[in-house]
Amino acid sequence: LGKIGVADAAALLSEARGKAPQELVSSVNEALLMCADEMVLGGDAAEAERIYVRLYWRKEPSATRGAALKGLMSLNEKAYLPALRAALYSGDRILRGAAAEIVRSMKGEAPSTK
Repeated sequence: LGKIGVADAAALLSEARGKAPQELVSSVNEALLMCADEMVLGGDAAEAERIYVRLYWRKEPSATRGAALKGLMSLNEKAYLPALRAALYSGDRILRGAAAEIVRSMKGEAPSTK
């Protein structure tokens, strides 16, 4: 479903995520992230952003939050720079590592710490 990349697939995945046993949650999250990535490519950045926001701000595994932050930054660096900054200073080493990787991949001037 994640590869389909349309709102209906995202809705089904979100519903499945709510019912999934704990050991399957990471797999469903990966499918949701894949779906959001495909939505961006298909021109539905607004719906993809909603998925990334939900996955980043919920109490999700660190790897999921890092991938969602990467998606958010790809859509609007300026708007999500505070979230990136917070992740860089996070006590969560996995999230901090994901944020550092995002910074390394950024083009242009380095983000300000002000």
